[in-house]
Amino acid sequence: MKFKENFLNCSEELLKVTKQERTEIYKAIDHIKWQEEFEAITETNRKIKHQRAYNKAFDIEFKKY
Repeated sequence: MKFKENFLNCSEELLKVTKQERTEIYKAIDHIKWQEEFEAITETNRKIKHQRAYNKAFDIEFKKY
């Protein structure tokens, strides 16, 4: 997947993110493949869909780093 970086209304702290940190972010995002009907399972075994499921999947991937 290709990424385009735009920094809008960011604090100085966010602008200091290193290339390695950005690479980790892109890797986490790249692990989640777009699907027409995306589903995920929460820690309480509840099935969630669509944007909430993607948000949960991103949360899980980012915690790995």
